[in-house]
Amino acid sequence: MCKHFLNPKTAMQIGPVHEMVKPLCWIIGTWKSISAVINYPNMKSPLNYCEHLSFVSLGQPLLNYTSLTWNAGDRSPMHLESGFLHIDQDGCSVAFLVAQKFGAATVEEGLVRNKFLILSTSCIGHMKFVKKEVVSLLRHYSLNDKGQLQYHTMMQTIDAPLTDHMNALYEKCE
Repeated sequence: MCKHFLNPKTAMQIGPVHEMVKPLCWIIGTWKSISAVINYPNMKSPLNYCEHLSFVSLGQPLLNYTSLTWNAGDRSPMHLESGFLHIDQDGCSVAFLVAQKFGAATVEEGLVRNKFLILSTSCIGHMKFVKKEVVSLLRHYSLNDKGQLQYHTMMQTIDAPLTDHMNALYEKCE
């Protein structure tokens, strides 16, 4: 690791969780998948995958987000995305800005209430040579009674209607 980050005189000072982010405290942390399945109409069969995702507070009025997935069978890399989860001053309106490795960037907007986060795309940008254009995404995160994070997403492309795409269950890494 770069010495700059380890030196207390030069390292970034991370503050406490910003007051605006408090309605999202339940999702803050690093999570690893317990079970995760991806499926889509163009796939021959569902595929099990592993995922490591994080929602991190640096003391700003937003969360930093990363997700890394790999094939559960051969452990090859699959997908990477990163971005920022913003919350409005009303304490429930959210915007999720996400860059995806396949050449799309999304703005997803929705609501957080209790321990539920629901998002849908409001804007999608694609690089000009993307293989499949995503038309719409819906994401749903929730925290169950066991403290596990549940995730469900639906996706629509130019070739397929809005369809179940991913389902995962995570446990928090300690």
